[in-house]
Amino acid sequence: MCGIAGRVGSAAGSKNAVTAAINSLAHRGPDDQGYFTAPGVELGMARLAIIDVAHGQQPKQDSSGKIEIVFNGEIYNHREVQEIVRKSGGKLSGDSEAEALAELYKVKGEDFVNDLRGMFAIAIWDGRDNSLLLARDRIGEKPLLYCETTAGNLIFASEMRAIFAFGIKPDVDERQIGSFLRLGYLNSPETIISGVKTLPPGHLLKFKDGKVNLLRYWHLPEFKEKQINKAAATKLLSEALENAVVSQMSSERPLGTYLSGGIDSTLVTAFAARNSSTKVNTFSIGFEDQAFDESTHARNVANFFGTDHHEILVKPDPVLIIGKIGQVLDQPFGDSSIIPTFLLNEYASKKVIVALGGDGGDESMGGYDRYHAAPTLQKLNQLITVAKPLTKLIDQFGYARLNRRGKRLLEAAKPYGSTCDRYLDLVSLVHMDELNALLHPNIRNKNIGQNPLQSVWDLLKISDDSERARVLDLQTYLPGDLLFKTDISSMANSLELRAPFLDYRYLEVAHSIPTRFKIHNGEGKYLLREIARTMVPAKLIDRPKMGFAIPRALWLRGPIKEMAHELLLGQRARERGWVDLKTIEKYWLMHQSGRDYDRILWPALMLELWARNWVDQGK
Repeated sequence: MCGIAGRVGSAAGSKNAVTAAINSLAHRGPDDQGYFTAPGVELGMARLAIIDVAHGQQPKQDSSGKIEIVFNGEIYNHREVQEIVRKSGGKLSGDSEAEALAELYKVKGEDFVNDLRGMFAIAIWDGRDNSLLLARDRIGEKPLLYCETTAGNLIFASEMRAIFAFGIKPDVDERQIGSFLRLGYLNSPETIISGVKTLPPGHLLKFKDGKVNLLRYWHLPEFKEKQINKAAATKLLSEALENAVVSQMSSERPLGTYLSGGIDSTLVTAFAARNSSTKVNTFSIGFEDQAFDESTHARNVANFFGTDHHEILVKPDPVLIIGKIGQVLDQPFGDSSIIPTFLLNEYASKKVIVALGGDGGDESMGGYDRYHAAPTLQKLNQLITVAKPLTKLIDQFGYARLNRRGKRLLEAAKPYGSTCDRYLDLVSLVHMDELNALLHPNIRNKNIGQNPLQSVWDLLKISDDSERARVLDLQTYLPGDLLFKTDISSMANSLELRAPFLDYRYLEVAHSIPTRFKIHNGEGKYLLREIARTMVPAKLIDRPKMGFAIPRALWLRGPIKEMAHELLLGQRARERGWVDLKTIEKYWLMHQSGRDYDRILWPALMLELWARNWVDQGK
């Protein structure tokens, strides 16, 4: 695991710029730095040593001396890759993953990526034809940004800060502000910086003679339910998940699992404990507010498996938000769970270098309520229209008595023209009518348009709307929000976070499982629950899903109120002219009076915090 950066083209060849870029990524790789420079090319890496600690330095060169590689991530089947190379007549001087990748590329060319099982962002300089090849893993666990300069050069890096270190100015693409406020993230390939893109998951980029060519090398198979009974489906899914967990337990550094007490993290921990010769380290996080606290559940699961359990209690800290989170997020990010995620990674990094988490369980097996709720509510659309006066009364007089789930259901209980419209609104923080009022008039005309996820939904040829919504999330919310969050918060603490549920072999199996085994009686992850019940007492998992959230609505009225008010309504926000301050003030006052509008205020807050740390400082 590491951070990578480089530049190719007429401006490349000096070590100064790439050194500055790699220095900015030192948190991703505190163990070592390495460089390759030649006329027209600069490659660099900052290394966090996990596999072949003694000899895994990068960049690596193939045996011919013509191919150079840097890569970020882990290749879980690197032994298989080495065997493929040897059988093809390739030469390997050591045990390095990078060397095996360089030799595999020499043998198979661009098709080399199809043999890889892992999470990765790879850059290969091929001196035989002076071309650069970039590759990003199938799901998007590892980030890879790139930028074509006006001089015909290509810059790439693991994080935006390294792009800036190459001299790219933080010029904001104001056309993306509306999309960010709607979702809290930007869907690949877009970023907030003009000219900078993310390489989409499952894609290759080839740069040769000043031209960029993109190629998609993987996507989920066409959705076609496997003809299989429950017992066989359960066995197939369980074996695929256990295989994924075992494959990701390879490490020469201390390893643990993240444990919330939910189904996904419980399964990962269960399989890890079953396949470990030593006691597994587990880590969890708790909150003072019991409505958000799962630490007791995690502790009960840890006690059942006899793990070496560690937990931390989160308390709101404005200094943390302004100082640490603002510096970590070199791109605007509106998901407030970045705070507990960062704190958990910070805490765990004191004891382990590698951790296994539960990301992907919901997206792979229909775990979110919205997968069932959106199609069901749409079938009741006519009834909802008739009942509109009743929902208005509940909204007016009963809102304060509703819990978080009840408030979400109340917002969803309104008529929509289609399941698509309903679902896209459910996954949006800010609705279209709210966005039009929220944007400053100078920005509004640049941002009017359909939901940024609409085009992705339209391309999915899946008749079942629950499955369509799930695959939409796999392609957008998962890489754009969850995986950005986990990567940047773990690597900020020099920790490698792995996700067995995102193993592509497991995902392809889960994708083919019949929908009735994903969602059963309105409850998602049906088969995963069945598997979990064979491994732990049912009472440990038969409980409502809580999610990894913070009490941000309360925080905005309490411990971070003054800081948030200044960020949202201060002079610098006014001069920036991105949002309409009168509208922000209206939502602020209503929120302070007890009506929750944190879903609108938080992304606006984080956008301004990012601008102060990265745009203002870059001028």
